[in-house]
Amino acid sequence: MEKEIDAIEKEIEKIDQKDSDLKDNYKLITSIKGIGPVIARKSIFNKNTFL
Repeated sequence: MEKEIDAIEKEIEKIDQKDSDLKDNYKLITSIKGIGPVIARKSIFNKNTFL
């Protein structure tokens, strides 16, 4: 199961890197202390609050 999770996380990172808006928003939100990759992506992808 760990391998599958790692593969999915790598694919998500590829998507983040391809889209400059996603990349910029990800950097911005993860610069906040206590906000990690899971919360950042949830905020960006599910709510579209930073797009």
